[in-house]
Amino acid sequence: MTVYLHAVTMSLPERVQSNEELCEGIEGWTAEKIVAKTGMRCRRIARPDETAADLAVQAAEQLFAETGISRDSIDALVFCTQSPDHFVPATACFIQDRLKLPTTCAAFDFNQGCSGYPYGLMISRGLIESGAAQRVLFLTGETYSKYCNPKELATASLFGDGGAATLLSNDPDNALAMIGDARCGTDGNGAKHLLCAGGGWRHPEPSPEHPRAIYMNGAAIASFAAGTVKAGIDRLLAVARKEWSDIDLFLFHQANPGFIRRLTMALHLPLEKVPIDLDDVGNTGSVTIPQLMRRMCDRGELKAGMKCVIAGFGTGFSWGMTYAEWLRDTTPIGNRE
Repeated sequence: MTVYLHAVTMSLPERVQSNEELCEGIEGWTAEKIVAKTGMRCRRIARPDETAADLAVQAAEQLFAETGISRDSIDALVFCTQSPDHFVPATACFIQDRLKLPTTCAAFDFNQGCSGYPYGLMISRGLIESGAAQRVLFLTGETYSKYCNPKELATASLFGDGGAATLLSNDPDNALAMIGDARCGTDGNGAKHLLCAGGGWRHPEPSPEHPRAIYMNGAAIASFAAGTVKAGIDRLLAVARKEWSDIDLFLFHQANPGFIRRLTMALHLPLEKVPIDLDDVGNTGSVTIPQLMRRMCDRGELKAGMKCVIAGFGTGFSWGMTYAEWLRDTTPIGNRE
């Protein structure tokens, strides 16, 4: 059975945090240094009372408004987040109620982070191919800023907040893209290199040794990605029966601009095949790829016949790669009716 992507929407917090604001009063940091180290000019930051679920719901409401589909037609709600509203129950249960989806709709969370979007596409595709669902609403939402120590600019300058919604089904009518094979993997030995150690049941009381703030070993993550992304794409293309030269676009997790450029060069890819678009929003984890796709749709940059590799990698260490083919041209915002 073929699985199709029909729509992708995104939601961002209203607050824009500038580099100047972020580094004010912190010795040794300037706005220019942040740009040089991370490529970020600014980032979107959720309000104290605004959660990942709020951002995902906003994206979903936009998707319903744009597509006109019936909420009663949703068979499964899949929510990827590492910043849930509660430990128990799954945040997807609250989202199901807020969106007024039918009670026959399955609803569950999964916690995956940077590789979350291709993982979620794989899960959604599996639900549809198995016959368990005909139409899946796949949401992603993150508020990593709430995990960042504002004085640790190596992380606070990097991460932003956002939400996204993707609609998938078995119906080819008016679909944007075909979602094909996926290959995922994990090397849990590297999980310690991107970690929020305090606050869970392993260390329920945050402490200096186990803070409730993100710790990131950037060098270890870069080394992991450099050695994993090529192998993962090789596996994906082998099962999809494609060559690297067949691929028009590589839609990578938007970690930071400098990292993506270095990865692009390491893979010997033309720069025009690897879009980068995050310097004004920050690294939003599982949201970065659908956010990138939506922005490219709004600019009319995704064309019928384009073959794409969607690749996420990071926390865990985990990685996921999905093959997709675009079925119709997207229309720039200014040309829409």
